[in-house]
Amino acid sequence: AFHQKDLDAFRHERETMALEKEKIVAELMRAREAHQNELIRLNDEHKRHIAVVRADFEKQIEQIEQTQEALRERGDLYAPDVRLFLEAGELVLATDYLRALRVRTLIQQGWAEMFADIDVLIAPTVPLAAPVVGTAMIPWPGGVTEDITQALVRLTLPANLTGLPSLSLAVGFDAGGLPLGMQVIGRPLDEATVLRVGQAYECASDTVGRLAPL
Repeated sequence: AFHQKDLDAFRHERETMALEKEKIVAELMRAREAHQNELIRLNDEHKRHIAVVRADFEKQIEQIEQTQEALRERGDLYAPDVRLFLEAGELVLATDYLRALRVRTLIQQGWAEMFADIDVLIAPTVPLAAPVVGTAMIPWPGGVTEDITQALVRLTLPANLTGLPSLSLAVGFDAGGLPLGMQVIGRPLDEATVLRVGQAYECASDTVGRLAPL
């Protein structure tokens, strides 16, 4: 839970967000007046993209509101690490969020260029076998350690960040019998190819249906 100083900081951030919103609206109104005589024609593809972005934005707002309500009413049901991330997310400024969206666009463009030459990207789902429950840190060669949460999301972050379709498949087991995973990442909106590759692998593999020892 937040301490008083955290709550005060949160209120300050909310007030700052309100001021930023007023500033953005004012800038939009000025831009509208400056270009009110310019006609911009939107084709059906433009309209479709606008509808998708709007629906996604509305969905994100709804999810944020639901999460905030759940945190206040049933916060004890969240694992401490998950609750920490959600509470910290409430302190993110709208301006920082918009800036992050612009950076994400550049990352998406970079990945789109890569997929101009390939159909799918094959990569590990996580950099290690399934960890034991309660593991907090992962030791790596050279004395380096990594937080378990960061390790488990590090390799799936690109697909999550860019919105690219991805599929995780079981591909075998390590020496201790713990499962290993592989992810298939595809072009934007090309879920069909990703699923076909996954199905092809499962048809050629003998790992389907095998369970790790308990």
